[in-house]
Amino acid sequence: RETKSAVVRHLALSGIDLELRNLKVGDYVISDKVGIERKEAVDFNESLKDGRLFDELYNLKLNFDVAILILEESPIGATGISREAILGSLAAIIANMSITVFSTKSAEETANFITALVKKIQAEKESRPKIIKKKTGSKSEVQEQMIGSIPGINLYRAQDLLVHFSNIKNIVNAEEEKLREIPGIGKTTAKKIKNIVEHNYNDDSEE
Repeated sequence: RETKSAVVRHLALSGIDLELRNLKVGDYVISDKVGIERKEAVDFNESLKDGRLFDELYNLKLNFDVAILILEESPIGATGISREAILGSLAAIIANMSITVFSTKSAEETANFITALVKKIQAEKESRPKIIKKKTGSKSEVQEQMIGSIPGINLYRAQDLLVHFSNIKNIVNAEEEKLREIPGIGKTTAKKIKNIVEHNYNDDSEE
């Protein structure tokens, strides 16, 4: 669905690298610190009604230091949800969840904003960051969920571990020093990984 969206087409025209991956959280990942959830007006209102919205944004904030909600076109009047309910929800997202809400008027404007974020990161890093776009329903997504559930491992680090080691078996069998070869995996996190995979089930007396 999203791979054919106007946002993706505009990003491609801008020359930005767009890499498809199975993402457990968010629609676009700019770096290990910046994640984006994009909502068109009707989708925002529908996800607000069925309860998806706050679950998705909670997971976004949990996994990224900088969590951004891009709201494409105004949701007020898009469906039958009242103006007060929409404004109250947006206030809660900003004030209670500390999530940045950025409003755009079109897919092109959304792509321009994402491009500006990427260029900002490019100016601060030697390596060229890639935008990662969500696709769902694969074994890779399940692998990411399994590794990403380990304390200290967010979605982005789970993907890096799986890319480096190819599969979960290799991650489980890896020594701590090999785990520490992955950017962002220090001594403490490597030890947590080993403690989890080597822990005897139902024996919480172990450290």
